[in-house]
Amino acid sequence: DVMRFANELTNCGIQELNLDFPTIVVVGQQSSGKSSLLSSLADVPLPDGADTVTRCPIELRLVQDHQERVDIHLRKISDATGAEPFRSNLEKYSVKNAVRDAQEAVLQGRAFSSSRVNITIRGPSLPNLTLLDLPGLYRSKGAEDTEEERRQRDQVRELVASHVRQRSAVVLAVVPTEGDMNNNDLLSFLQQQDSNYKQRTLGVLTKCDKLERCKPEEQEIWKRIMCGKEYSIDL
Repeated sequence: DVMRFANELTNCGIQELNLDFPTIVVVGQQSSGKSSLLSSLADVPLPDGADTVTRCPIELRLVQDHQERVDIHLRKISDATGAEPFRSNLEKYSVKNAVRDAQEAVLQGRAFSSSRVNITIRGPSLPNLTLLDLPGLYRSKGAEDTEEERRQRDQVRELVASHVRQRSAVVLAVVPTEGDMNNNDLLSFLQQQDSNYKQRTLGVLTKCDKLERCKPEEQEIWKRIMCGKEYSIDL
């Protein structure tokens, strides 16, 4: 009942009242497997691919209900009147394309935006849960970066940081098990935002099928991570 109440308030523009409801904030580097993970949790197909998939905050509200239904609203930063209906009563197979279209409607030609797409998913087997998927972090290419690429990278980092810093946020840190973990700077990024981030962060390893392609020394580190002996977090 609390989650249903929160959902209705959000559609009415609850952000303007600055009420801080707990949210699971999903963060990771670009192409870390966030979208595939969320598709599994929500039991609906979401956009995926090797390129940047999430370009604005996408809020998934899972609601346990006897009726299966998917509705999409747009929540634009500049609009204080609440969420704007975009697509209603969608079939599962059409959700992926609808989310792509919703992002384009929010972005309006920009690379990234702080405005969000709200997806409410109802079904009898779903938990009452709210997750916020954020654009993936990505590293600088060094001297090859254009000024616009640097601006976009900084915009993404600040967008993610603004949500991670919220004390009510539970952080779902998504890390793919490929290559050298030391090359993944997600945990150091979280440390920069909150020195106590481990107390409200849950780690999820994705792409475990790629573990066999890692070097033996890298595989050993990943095994230690899985056993909680390396890069351990408290939640």
